[in-house]
Amino acid sequence: MTPATAPGHRDRGRRTPSTPHPSREDPVASTRARCLAVGVPLAVTATLLSIAHNGSAAPPGPDRALVARQDETGKVGFIGTRAGEPIDVGLADDAGPGSVATTLLRRRAAGLGLSSARTGLRVTGQHPAAGGGTSVRVAQQYAGIPVFGGEFTVNLDRHDDVLSVLGEASPIAEARTTPVVSAREARAAAIAAVGKGEGVATDQLTAATPTLTYYDPRLLDAPGAFQTARLSWVTEVRAARPAISHTVVVDAERLRVSLDFSNLAHARNRSVCDANNTPTQVPCLVPLRTEGSPPLATDEADVRLAFDYAGDTYDFFLSRFGRDSLDGAGMPLVSTVDYCDPSSRCPFKNAFWDGSQMVYGDGYASADDVVGHELAHGVTDFSSSLFYYYQSGAINEAMSDIFGELIDLTNGKGGDTSGVRWLMGEDLPIGAIRDMQDPPAYDQPDRMQSPLYWPEESDSGGVHTNSGVANKAAYLLADGDTFNGRTISPVGSTKTARLFYTVNNDFLVSGSDYADLARALRQACTNLASAGTDGFTPADCTQVDQAILATEMDHNPAQAPTTDPELCPPGHSPAMTMHDSLESPSGQFTITPAVAEVWSYPQNPNDYPGYDATYATSGQTNIWGDDPAFVSDSALAMTAPVTVPAGGLLHFRHAYGFEDDPFDTYDGGVLEYSVAGGAWQDAAALIASGGYTGTISGGFDNPLGGRQAFVGESNGYGSTLVDLSGLAGQPVRFRWRIGTDSMVGDAGWFIDDLAIYRCDAPPPPSPVPAPTTTAPGPLLDVTAPNTRITEKPRKRTFSRKAKLAFRSTEAGSTFQCKLDRSKWKSCTSPKKYKKLKLGKHSFSVRATDRAGNVDPRPAKAKWVVRRR
Repeated sequence: MTPATAPGHRDRGRRTPSTPHPSREDPVASTRARCLAVGVPLAVTATLLSIAHNGSAAPPGPDRALVARQDETGKVGFIGTRAGEPIDVGLADDAGPGSVATTLLRRRAAGLGLSSARTGLRVTGQHPAAGGGTSVRVAQQYAGIPVFGGEFTVNLDRHDDVLSVLGEASPIAEARTTPVVSAREARAAAIAAVGKGEGVATDQLTAATPTLTYYDPRLLDAPGAFQTARLSWVTEVRAARPAISHTVVVDAERLRVSLDFSNLAHARNRSVCDANNTPTQVPCLVPLRTEGSPPLATDEADVRLAFDYAGDTYDFFLSRFGRDSLDGAGMPLVSTVDYCDPSSRCPFKNAFWDGSQMVYGDGYASADDVVGHELAHGVTDFSSSLFYYYQSGAINEAMSDIFGELIDLTNGKGGDTSGVRWLMGEDLPIGAIRDMQDPPAYDQPDRMQSPLYWPEESDSGGVHTNSGVANKAAYLLADGDTFNGRTISPVGSTKTARLFYTVNNDFLVSGSDYADLARALRQACTNLASAGTDGFTPADCTQVDQAILATEMDHNPAQAPTTDPELCPPGHSPAMTMHDSLESPSGQFTITPAVAEVWSYPQNPNDYPGYDATYATSGQTNIWGDDPAFVSDSALAMTAPVTVPAGGLLHFRHAYGFEDDPFDTYDGGVLEYSVAGGAWQDAAALIASGGYTGTISGGFDNPLGGRQAFVGESNGYGSTLVDLSGLAGQPVRFRWRIGTDSMVGDAGWFIDDLAIYRCDAPPPPSPVPAPTTTAPGPLLDVTAPNTRITEKPRKRTFSRKAKLAFRSTEAGSTFQCKLDRSKWKSCTSPKKYKKLKLGKHSFSVRATDRAGNVDPRPAKAKWVVRRR
């Protein structure tokens, strides 16, 4: 569709899209204006873009595009282009931006994680972009159900050729489509979780009608026991007094809260204290000053400043970007000043955007950068809609800091001397709260691998701390400086504002992380330079790249990954005393108390009809310990003791999700041991690696309250290694014990692959190996077999009988077979079928070796039975 490849192409110039302003579709009820959505079923094509890792260039091809994969899913999350080399999708001139965007995504479906036949695309909005182009937002669906955070932005030039794609999809291959948990149950669980975390009675809370979604924590870089997509309910829990707004995701397969974060964007972190006053005028019902009315002599300073600074913010976005208010459609700017939150001391030392208006504590409207900061949260709500959680939340905060400070630097008001030029909130009663030039001065990181980077769940994943990375980048671009071994020449505040506005409005999606921000900044600069917007040049893009490299946006943060210690040191081999892959339940574990509703081995069936608790690292079987929403103290123990070898070790793999929130950890699990039938003891002192992660709260009714334990989320499977050398020669039993309180549950504890063993050192080198008369100890077999089909029907046949023969690469393997949509069943070779129906048939077979390793890629055969 470029003029060079489409002779006679008509230059349509700058389009007027079907909607006049940016719009997003909320996962919960909303009164915002929305764009007409177009449902598009996905069809996978064979032409795929060459994929490169870590943003490196793909080999030259017809599109000459740059691509990068998302670390979490391994799928493509960015497709960029070089200046003057857009991607021509090849549609007719009148196809429209939405069709161009969805066509490109369909053609790249496999690489983007959209290849399932049940995956669909939904255009949720489009608006004008730089150089007369269009930015299109597209959401992922599976079986008609939206995927939480699964979305892309596709930027087009004025000829509707593609400049870039940024976003992330959940690569769902197969998932439940019918909920086990009802919407009513999900709503009650969401209210209970928020009430508990906020310390508010549940009768003060309301929740929007829950809607179905698929929640995949990988799309948000979020913690969670399950690092995959699960059918869920999403709702918003609110209260007017105190001001509360939480997005809550509840697992629809088993009643547990998967995600809970506050939507309120604060200038500072809120502390929860006893209330002394009753709040009023939220929402604002009786304004003292309105548009066009003169200031009154009785107006106090906060009323005047909130009114004036809101006008400065409006003028900033209108004059620079043509944006008519926060939503781009003239949304009224409503503020309430001198507010007192009933959960805080009065005067209220904070300010926040509640999703529809600004609310200020006494004196907090006195800082123009804070007013601009909070109103900029509204701009983000109506553009990228960045989730206020972990990295996306940190970028959300940074966008507000950047625009708030740029408003402060350009409105001619407040203190803007060199000493306070990049301080946020220097005019507040308490003084500055952040330094964008020097984030570490306020304990913020200025680069991704800084030791100040906050990896924990508190503060919604460190949104007010980790914003320092983007803040530093904005300072470097606007003023220039030398940092982290790189010198950045200034591009000025005008270009810095345009760059971050373009990224927020045209590129980022709700779950974008810092790697996405880095890609978006580079591509946005390329697009702006190509269009000549605000005087951007390729030289400016060099400075953008240097600022990104200096702040290490391309790198993962310096936080500890899930612990997964090796069985033995390098060069040593494990000699097994006991190894259990858990594939053969045979009474090897005892549950206490005997009627416990917590533990299941095997994991299915369990106390939740229809719930599949399978989450294994080898084979198909695991232990599952529930984290229920009632008081419990139960354990799963080894039935028979094992005599510990000299230098003995215990190694087990596990994943867990125990109830917690940013304020406390309520439920958890511990490892205990008993020697020669004696009393049970905590194994904490013996754990060499992968130990306890926190303390169970003692302020509730958990029987294990106050104890160190595995708490919070493990972020998938990891391992724990226990040093048993001090117990050598003694009979020992181990047990896994869970304690829970009376409110709110979670995913629970998944355990697999237990081993008690010693590590044998390699024999000393010898020129002539000595003969051995004893066999070495068995090694832990973790290699899955390969399954091969050796006989199968012809692809097209008239016979309603079928014979399939198969084998495994490992002797002694057993097999499971399935035909069409049937369940896996044990089988032997050859497998015979008769009285087959006319039409297509698909046969799958997988081998399981003696160690319990299951072939992860079953062998398959397909054929068609035709009518004679």
